[in-house]
Amino acid sequence: MVSVWCYMILVMCGFAGSIVSAITVDLFPTNLRAMAVCMSSMFGRLGGVIGSNLFGLLLESQCELTFAIPGILLITCGLLSFFIPNIHQRMRSKDSISSRC
Repeated sequence: MVSVWCYMILVMCGFAGSIVSAITVDLFPTNLRAMAVCMSSMFGRLGGVIGSNLFGLLLESQCELTFAIPGILLITCGLLSFFIPNIHQRMRSKDSISSRC
């Protein structure tokens, strides 16, 4: 049963790359889309390599800090997401346009 859950988590991580690419394509104009997707993918993979190596080094030297840093970063990002300006107004304007069609 544990192996099924681990496999499902792995599959969900695979979907995350497609979602990030779709969002990147939606954010950038046509003449910059290919470069934006390439840069997004490059920084994601670079972060994966650096993060894995850094995690191993921290786990070896300071175990508690290894788990505290990602937790603090996640909580900080969650709190900062409440301060995104005009997010509710942008959501309403997109809904109103799609409901007219």
